[in-house]
Amino acid sequence: MTLRSSIEKSTGPFLVRLATLPKFVVPLTLAGFLLIGMSKPGIIGALFLAVVGLFVTWLVFLSWPRQNQQQRFIRVAMLTLVWFTILSRLVSN
Repeated sequence: MTLRSSIEKSTGPFLVRLATLPKFVVPLTLAGFLLIGMSKPGIIGALFLAVVGLFVTWLVFLSWPRQNQQQRFIRVAMLTLVWFTILSRLVSN
């Protein structure tokens, strides 16, 4: 079993559960974590941003095979920005 298939299999039920939630719940929750993460300094802000970063990284990982080159570039740029922001929060502490 490959890493991809084991991650897909183990996180599949969680993804299905997310899909059953009302459409506004996930984006609103992520926006809240992002807002708190950007407004709090240091480790607290970094922790909230890390939740967003991990969630987005997971979604990018799952969708990677279906993306074209341009979509992959945009996603890598977005992930780089998110993780750079997290690291800058930790370093500025």
